[in-house]
Amino acid sequence: MKWSPDGQRIVCCGEGKQARVRCLLWESGSNLGEFDGISKIANSCDFRPVKPFLIITGSEDFQVNVYEGPPFKFKSSDRGHLNFVNCVRFSPDGKYFASCSSDARIVVHNAEEQIVVSECKDAEKAHKASVYAIDWSRDGHGLLSVSADRTAKLWDMCDITKPRLHQIFTFDMDPSLNQMQVGCACISESLITVSLGGTLNVLDQNQPKAPRTRIRGHCRSITAIAGSLESLFFSGSYDGQVSFWERKGIKSQAHLHDNGIVGLQVLGAELVSCGLDDVLVFSNNGGTKEVSIPLGAAPVCMCICPHQEIVFVLTTKSIVFVCRRSVVSSIALDFESSSIAASPDAKVVAVGGKDGKIRLFTHDHGKLADQPILLERHRGQVRCLQFSSNGEMLASACNNRETLVWDVPSKSIKKSRMVYHSARIDCMSFSPTDLHLATGSLDESIIVYDLRKPASARLEYKHAHAGGATGMVWQEDGLLVTAGRDGMLRTWRVLKNE
Repeated sequence: MKWSPDGQRIVCCGEGKQARVRCLLWESGSNLGEFDGISKIANSCDFRPVKPFLIITGSEDFQVNVYEGPPFKFKSSDRGHLNFVNCVRFSPDGKYFASCSSDARIVVHNAEEQIVVSECKDAEKAHKASVYAIDWSRDGHGLLSVSADRTAKLWDMCDITKPRLHQIFTFDMDPSLNQMQVGCACISESLITVSLGGTLNVLDQNQPKAPRTRIRGHCRSITAIAGSLESLFFSGSYDGQVSFWERKGIKSQAHLHDNGIVGLQVLGAELVSCGLDDVLVFSNNGGTKEVSIPLGAAPVCMCICPHQEIVFVLTTKSIVFVCRRSVVSSIALDFESSSIAASPDAKVVAVGGKDGKIRLFTHDHGKLADQPILLERHRGQVRCLQFSSNGEMLASACNNRETLVWDVPSKSIKKSRMVYHSARIDCMSFSPTDLHLATGSLDESIIVYDLRKPASARLEYKHAHAGGATGMVWQEDGLLVTAGRDGMLRTWRVLKNE
């Protein structure tokens, strides 16, 4: 998508059923022409920055098309590329435009006459593999290109008829496909590229063998988050990657699981994680695996008792009790379970069922009482359970959108009528002082309840995460960190003073 230089029009392209390229007035949505001559997906488009206006497109039918207007209509086509055209860009003065393709070539065209002026070459071609993106420098004297050969190249375009290779940037941090460069931009004096693995690279012409700055994050849905009251917290995603974060940004990343991560917890100086590869992993804060424990079945969720160094993992078959990195017992259940939580002293284990019931078990050295106490109020599967820091309250949420807070000593409901989400609740967290409870839902919203006030006096943050929130953890001073299916982590300054 590109804006016109006057900010009045938008041109966009893609895989449309009725039209692969459209140009619209942004205020009214009125169509500004017909873009004929494209038989396959249009990968790129650009607006000429000066008058008379032109629009260029690059598509998977190996064509670069030029349209004049408005209203825009077909003017010319170039079929010089031998593979998909991935990107087209006008020079800042509008006199030229460049196109790059999966044939590893970069071709420069005259915008007025629509003829080929030159080609960027390093030996026979511009790159050794597909060229995915190009961008001109602001003064038009340079052209940045990125490729599947894991390089970025800066071309000297002062003599447009004889482009000269000025600099090669390499990305040899690891040999994986994640280092393929798929996007680029010249912003002021900065050169920025995007790796297939989702990393933003800020390049330095004085250090071409490594980026000056690397900005990393998740490329898949975040499925779990954990943290402490300090500034360090952790997040795990559907691809098995765990990111280690500080308040100022990401600290490191590690691939701890071969499949999606189900649970993350901080246990002292260790990070405990379980994933759909049916393994429980103990790692240090640097992301190095120290112990891996097979679970024998897919995990559903997990909880810890940090002072006791105890981990409870709920799987599809049983509850696995782990103490000090060793499996003590595996306890089979005679009902379909969906969530688990343990009191801080590990004496009470709450298990939520698909039948809407919560079962409170007395726990002693890896053994659960035969007859649990039933808490019955939910009308749907119990999705989330969490004890307060003093173990006197238990929060629960179900598929029926209802959140309850139970008084554990009396086994009675302490807080109810918290039914303000419009879809199932997927995560919850007590604040450090247990005075507030935050919930996240598939409806993309986050709600914070003050347990001293009526449920109607809630704080609600709509559209917090596209696709829904999947995890949350409190930091100090009322700072709430949330994760979602959009692959984003967000921090919320919820409360000034609890």
